[in-house]
Amino acid sequence: MLVKLTDLQTLDKVTPSRYLNLSQCKLRGVLSSLGIPGLLPVSPNAYFGIAAHRLLERASKGMVSNQENLDNTWNLCVAEVDEELASSLLTSHLVPLSTHVKQYELKKRLLLNTAAFLIPSFSGEYNRQLSGNERWIETPDRKVGGYADKIVQTAAGYEIIDYKTGEVIGRNGIKAEYSIQLMLYAGILYECSGEWPAALKIIDVKGNSYTIGFDKNECIQLLSKARILLLEVNEIIAATKSLEEKQQLLATPTPENCRYCSYRPACLQYWNKKKQTPGAQWPHDITGTYTDNIALGNGTHMLRLEFNNIVYKIRGWQLERHQVVPNEKYAIYNLSKDKAENCYSETMLTTLYNC
Repeated sequence: MLVKLTDLQTLDKVTPSRYLNLSQCKLRGVLSSLGIPGLLPVSPNAYFGIAAHRLLERASKGMVSNQENLDNTWNLCVAEVDEELASSLLTSHLVPLSTHVKQYELKKRLLLNTAAFLIPSFSGEYNRQLSGNERWIETPDRKVGGYADKIVQTAAGYEIIDYKTGEVIGRNGIKAEYSIQLMLYAGILYECSGEWPAALKIIDVKGNSYTIGFDKNECIQLLSKARILLLEVNEIIAATKSLEEKQQLLATPTPENCRYCSYRPACLQYWNKKKQTPGAQWPHDITGTYTDNIALGNGTHMLRLEFNNIVYKIRGWQLERHQVVPNEKYAIYNLSKDKAENCYSETMLTTLYNC
C-alpha cells in the first residue's frame, strides 16, 4: 500500500449523490461516504463548481438581496474555496482559483446571471413541509437519504431540482449519473410522503433547465438496489478483519473507475491490476526509484526514475513543487503521456508520494 488508510467503518446509509460511485467501486464509495479526503487534486473546474454551488445555494435561500450583494457573495465563496485549497499541500499551487479555471470570467458571468434569476424566485416562504432548499429526505428505514438541492411545491405537485455546475449532457443525452441521482430522490420522496414528484429537473450554470423523465417502477428498483448494496458493503466491512482484505474485496479497479479516482495512492488493487494489464487505458501513473534530473532551458527539469531496468523520463518537472531525494522510491500520479516511449510530462494535477 502506498498511502496508509485507517480502518474502514460500516455505513449508516447510501446517499443518492454517492450511489453510483458505490456501485462502480465499493471501496471508493465507502471512502467518499466516510468523508475521507481524496489523496489527489481534481480539476480546477471541480473546485469552481464547489464555489458555484455555494453561491446558488445562498441565492436560493434568500441570503442574496441584490446585484452588488451577489458579486460580494461570489467573491466570498471563491475566497472560501481558495482558503481551503491553500490549506493543503496537494492543492495550494491552484490558488488563486481564478487563474487556473479556463474561461473563468465567462463562467463567472453565466453563473451570476443564473444566481440573479434565482434571487426573486426562491426568496419566499414555502407552503409545504417538504418544500425548501437543501432539504434532507430519507426512506422510513433510514437506509437511503440525502440533501435535495431544492424541493418546490407546484400546482401539479412537488418538483425536485438539482443544480449542476458541470456539463449536463453527455454522448447519449443527460448524463446517466444525474438521472440516477434524481430518480433515487423521487423514490425517497414517495416512500417518505406517499407522493411521487411531478417533475425532476436539473439547472446548469447557464440557467438552462432540463427535465428528467422517470419510471416509478425503476425508481423503486433503484432504491432496492441501494439497500442491497449497503448491506453487501457493510457485511464485507464487518466480517473482514484486516484492512488489506477489506480493500481487496471492496475495490473494483478498471481504467474507467480509476481514471478520476482520487484514492488511487491508497489502493493496492489498482496497482496490481494496472501491472497485470499494461495495455489498457489506465491513468498515467508510474512508480520508480529517483536517479537524477536534468535542467531544461525553460527553467524546469527532466526527472528520471528507474523501475525494473526501465528508465522513465518526466519533462517539465518543478522542483519547488515536488521535493525528491536520490535513490528514494516514488509513485507519481496524474502525468501526461508523451509520444516517446516511457516519457511523460508534469501537469497541474501531478502529485508525488513516497512508496
